[in-house]
This record gives sequence, structure tokens and C-alpha cells, in this order.
Amino acid sequence: MWSCTRKNFSGIKNVPEEHKKTFAGALDNWNKEFTKIIGRDLLTYEFVDATDPRSAELVPGDIRYNIIEWDLENIAGYGGLGPSIANQYSGETISANVLIQEPTIISLYTKWFKVSKDAQALEKQGKAKEANELIAQFTKETQKTINSRKGQFKIKLGKNLEMNVHSQRAELEDPMIKTDFEKVPEGVSYEAYMAGYFTEMLEHELGHNLGLRHNFKGNLGANESQTKGSVSRSIMEYLGRPYRHLNAIGLYDKMAISYGYKGKAPAHLNWFCTDEDQGSGATLATKSPECTKADATSDPFSFWEARLARNIELLVDTHSSSAPVWKASEIASQITDTVTGLAAYAASAEKTADSWTNFFGKADRPENKSDVKAYVLESFKKQICSPELTAILASKESAEARDLAAENLLQLMVAFAQQTMPLGLYSVDQIICQ
Repeated sequence: MWSCTRKNFSGIKNVPEEHKKTFAGALDNWNKEFTKIIGRDLLTYEFVDATDPRSAELVPGDIRYNIIEWDLENIAGYGGLGPSIANQYSGETISANVLIQEPTIISLYTKWFKVSKDAQALEKQGKAKEANELIAQFTKETQKTINSRKGQFKIKLGKNLEMNVHSQRAELEDPMIKTDFEKVPEGVSYEAYMAGYFTEMLEHELGHNLGLRHNFKGNLGANESQTKGSVSRSIMEYLGRPYRHLNAIGLYDKMAISYGYKGKAPAHLNWFCTDEDQGSGATLATKSPECTKADATSDPFSFWEARLARNIELLVDTHSSSAPVWKASEIASQITDTVTGLAAYAASAEKTADSWTNFFGKADRPENKSDVKAYVLESFKKQICSPELTAILASKESAEARDLAAENLLQLMVAFAQQTMPLGLYSVDQIICQ
């Protein structure tokens, strides 16, 4: 850990002057919590610029040092990573590092802000087609940039022992765009957003250094205040771009640190789930749908309903009579996330609903877990088979535009069928619009 119990050097490398206050703030925030929990600061640090004579010697992975490095080379696919080296017997962290791929991300986020604001302005002028075209072009260019950053290599110790290179694992990739476009939150400046984003990223990676794992139930404790810390009760959560700048060290994190460093028993045992607790494929039937890194808000089912509406908006271009700019194949990952998020509720209700905390008790929701499967199908068809959507299709400016939008909707239904039919949830006749 970045601990005062060791005398090894703790340095923050290459961070531009304008971001040093934010980086220092993230470490200071953890120190404030440790002062409350154990009575003193835990983390010490010093900024080391690229021109500093010590810079070349301070290399992440060298167990003599703890390093936060603003990577100037940018060849990795992740945004931030928090690897550490621990004593395998005691669990004590010997050396910890945080790697930040920020120069490229600054470039991408600068473009995201500009394009998003321009698109929002076009939408307010009633120019939905132009807004979608702008977004589509930006997404394609950004994906090309991100793909150019990816590279694979192998490391061997001697001739036969091949080492694991965890930074190359696909699940650790943190690209800004995954063929889905999320708009800049209204009323948030670029400067304010990036300060929140950097703080969230660094506090998250330091959380790993301190012994915390991902917690994909953090968002269940979110509220609607839109203040710092309102989007999750855990900094170890994964959240989409509209939320990340508001995340902060939360109630779960403080509870977990109190347990790990002070031995104080946790008051809530149902606030946590991590990577292996997520469902996929056949395991959707046995894993809680409230545990996934792809959702947000305190009501994940409503979140997925909103994402379905966004899918339909892109696939049909519901705000204009023009042909949709997007094809289903171009937002395939977004569609997959959406239908998986919805299907997980139907698939797992019988086995996991008794542990759900944020589904039942809301308007129009079923009261019994035996009714959840039918409710999920009804919710899906309520949107994709709605009379309003039928009217939008009929109003398209040409047969070609109408056919493309209809084909996109068909592909969305196919994706839902492919996710639910192998689990024995629904038949084709049940899924298609009558």
C-alpha cells in the first residue's frame, strides 16, 4: 500500500501542472478517511516531473517504489489500472502502482464534449438527423483511434514460463466509446467534468491498491441529487460516462476499509458483489441482475428500460422522418448490454429475486417473483411494438428509410430472442409484434 509503515518512495510521475491539485486531492480524500478510521494519514506522495533526474529510475513494477504514472506513451487499452505486489503469506502490500493513460483520453474527452454540445444544439433546433450524423462520425473516428492503441505482446521467463500480462485482458479495457454514445451531462463544464473524472479514476485505482475489489452493487445506493457521491455508495463501481465525474469514496468503501484495517464488523453484508458474481449466458439464471458493471442508477431495471428507449431512438431516428444514421450492427455492443440487462431479470427471478433490493415495490411492478418473466417481456414489447413507433415508421420520408428502420427493429428483436430463447424464457411467437 502507499503506507507509512514502509520507507519506500511514493511518487506521482509526469502529471501536468493543471491536474496536480486534482491528483493530490484524490490521495488526500483517502487520507481523510484513514484519519477517521485509524487515527492518521496512510498515504504519502511527491510529484515527480518528466524532467526530474529521478524520473527514469522510478519505474512502476520496481518493488522499491510506489508509483502513480501519467503514461506518456499511451499504448494500453485501459484508462486506469491499479496493480500491486503483496506478501503472499501476510497479504501486506509491498509495492503499489497506478497507471493512467491520460494524454490520449484528454484528447478524446475534449472531442466528446465538443461533439456532444454541438449535437445537443442541433437537436434543440429540430435537426435530429444532423445531430445523429455528427455523433456517428465522431464514434467511428474515436473507435479507430482506440483500436490503434491496442497491442498484444508476450513475456517469457526463460524459454518455457510465459507470464500473464493482466493489462491486456479484454475486461480491463476502458475505451471512451464502445459504439454507444452517451451525451455530456447537462450544465457540466469540461473542466468540472474532467476534475471529477480524474478524481474518480485515481480514487478507484488507489482502492485496489488498498485491498478493495470491484463492487457492482454500489449504484443500488444512488440518489437523484446529482451531487458528488450521489451516483454510487462505492468508488469501486464501474459507471458510464454520464455518472463517473460524480462518483466518490462511499459508504461501502469506508465500511470495507474499517473492517480490513481496524477489524470493525461490517453493518451491511448485502452491499457488495464483484466480477465473478456477474451472470452471462447460462449463468444469467443463477446470478442476481442487480450485480453488473454495465448498469447505473438505484433502479437498474428502469435503467435498462431507458437504454432500450435509447437503442430504439438510434435505430429508428424517432425524432425525424429521415432514414436512421445507425445500423443495428454498429451499436451491437449497446444492444447486447440492453437485452442482457433485461433478460437477466426474467431468467433469474425464481432463484435470486428473494435477494433483490431495488426492483419490487415500484409502480406497475409485479409483487411476486413468478410474474417477473411475463413483466420483462411486456416491458420490452411495450416499447418495440408501441403504436407511436408504428406511426413513426409510417411517417418516414421514403420506403428505403422505412425499410432500414424496420430492419433495425427486427434485429433488436432478434437480439432479444437470441438472449432469451436458449434460456427457455420465451418463444418466437411471444417476442414478435402481432
